[in-house]
Amino acid sequence: FSCLVLKTFFKTDYRGIHDFVYHSATGTPLLDGRNASVWADRAATDPALFAQSLPFYSIRPLYILLIRALSASLHVSLFTAMRLISVGSLFGIAGLLYFWFSSPLALVVLCLPPIFYTARLGTPDMLSALIVIAAVFVSRVLRCPSGSVLLLLLAVLVRTDNVLLVMALLFIVVPPRIAVAFSALSCALVALIHWAAGAYPLPVLWANNLGLRTIGPVSIYTINTNVRMSPTFYMLGIRQGLRSLLLYSIVLPIALLGAVAWVRRWPHRDIAAAALFSVAARFFLFPDLQDRFFIAQLLLTIIAFRQRACEFQRTDTYPALSLCASNRS
Repeated sequence: FSCLVLKTFFKTDYRGIHDFVYHSATGTPLLDGRNASVWADRAATDPALFAQSLPFYSIRPLYILLIRALSASLHVSLFTAMRLISVGSLFGIAGLLYFWFSSPLALVVLCLPPIFYTARLGTPDMLSALIVIAAVFVSRVLRCPSGSVLLLLLAVLVRTDNVLLVMALLFIVVPPRIAVAFSALSCALVALIHWAAGAYPLPVLWANNLGLRTIGPVSIYTINTNVRMSPTFYMLGIRQGLRSLLLYSIVLPIALLGAVAWVRRWPHRDIAAAALFSVAARFFLFPDLQDRFFIAQLLLTIIAFRQRACEFQRTDTYPALSLCASNRS
């Protein structure tokens, strides 16, 4: 992401970007596990290979712009800006949950290992979760569908793979006809971002992210864009995804919490259904089940699991909400 900021705003050549970023990262936790894989070790010394991997990250335009803006305004390094975004998003989620649940116990949720670990990374995952939770909060608590739709579209600009969750949430935020229109708009945004960024097709993502480099002519020393999807290739990826699902993924807790909320017919179980739909659809499209990809879904199912979540009939406790309600009346 630091390299993409430099490439976008300063038009530096790839070798200069590579040398500057790796020199800046030396001695930081970002390179603690650099020698853990042949791919990462080779990319640290080969600017051409490193440049090949940039399209994997260039499809996060809003996150890249935010890194640049934060770095320039606070006069901090790009690496510090990335960490500030993740930590700031964690505190933003903490504030929303505290206000939503009216209990400090809700903040214990943020101490869950997947959430706490993701907040330490320089990735857009926590920012993505914050925007999604804020969109549902604006819809259910502030009763402002237009603001919720705007936030959901911003979530697509942060992570294009949010489009599945965004489409599911749109159908519980606005009427179906409007949801279809904005779903089409979100898909068009994803297509435009991928086209402008020169993103790799889905089989290439499978081959590199899932470690399926033993299939076909894919090498661990280069990114082969000639990979084609085949039934064998697809089933091997699904099998690997199922193995990670059973061993260490947070997808199973999401499914269990959502199922309990739905069976018990608790309020706002539709939020859990949207989370489950996005998880299932993402698994069959791209079965990489890293925990950080599902932070928003985990938080949504926890919200749905709470039987009294979002029940703000006692608006006298919240003067701001009472004033908003009276103004809308």
